[in-house]
Amino acid sequence: MKRIERYNKMASAPKNKSKEIINTLPIKKGDKILEIGAGGGYYAKIFSKIVGEKGNYYGIDTNKVFIENLNTIGKSGLKNITGINTLPNEIPDLPEKVDFVFSRNVYHHLENRIDYFRKISDIITIKGKIIIIDYNEKLSLFRLSGHYTPKVLIIKELEEAGFLVTQDLGLLNNQSFLIFEKNKNRA
Repeated sequence: MKRIERYNKMASAPKNKSKEIINTLPIKKGDKILEIGAGGGYYAKIFSKIVGEKGNYYGIDTNKVFIENLNTIGKSGLKNITGINTLPNEIPDLPEKVDFVFSRNVYHHLENRIDYFRKISDIITIKGKIIIIDYNEKLSLFRLSGHYTPKVLIIKELEEAGFLVTQDLGLLNNQSFLIFEKNKNRA
């Protein structure tokens, strides 16, 4: 539980601008959201409340403790939350297509990202959006640990997977904040 609390405390820290992130996203009642790397569930609770009873939140993670936490949240009142334990780079079978795929500080952990997001294309609606927030290489700490992905690489990989960047938001100091949509001109 301490790890969950620590993750949620970090996500909600003012320097990480979680309120600004939420206010920037065009999520509305009835939307379906998939979060890649749900962590402690901080965004799950917020997204669940925004999408309401007719919307759904699906959180995937490789950590079973994080998924158990999400499912506990879902059973205790926010019934539109579903946690799904996955293997690395696994895309789960969902009961419906999603309107948003949200990934915060997880992109650099994914392997075979082009193939991964090609598979994501099958579970996202035609007007769906992918939101990628990841550390950029400016900070030496992240450069040394490998916990970053250069923005140009994220854009290149998502384009190869069939998406176009529609917004490049400079909201976050040390992170890329990119929104993608399906490339409708691609066969």
